[in-house]
Amino acid sequence: MKYKLNSKQNFYYLRAILGLGVYTRDEINSLGYQKKKRIIKVHRKATVAIEKLKQQRLHAMSSAILSVLFNKGKMFEDLTCNLYVTFEDVPSINMSDKNLGISKDDILECLLEHGVLGPNFLKLE
Repeated sequence: MKYKLNSKQNFYYLRAILGLGVYTRDEINSLGYQKKKRIIKVHRKATVAIEKLKQQRLHAMSSAILSVLFNKGKMFEDLTCNLYVTFEDVPSINMSDKNLGISKDDILECLLEHGVLGPNFLKLE
């Protein structure tokens, strides 16, 4: 692993990925409205970032397979050039992270890159 997270960093990482699922029902009831709203907002942002990462990996994998089958010819260009113009219109991917070759470090880098976890996340103690 590239990153070694302490307990506080791991909690914030899990909270970004799982949202309110990190808390018990009683803890959720005791949270304030603004905090719940912020956690949900961060969770949605993390979900979108991870989905984009999955789509990019799937696109890279399918391009690699198509390049072998079609030898990077005209048909390959037609299939991959217009495959995904924008990732917003593509349905969600149900493949696991393991099948796509995505590690916890990849997800962490993606969340940091998209600003989900904040710039000082790796400095938290």
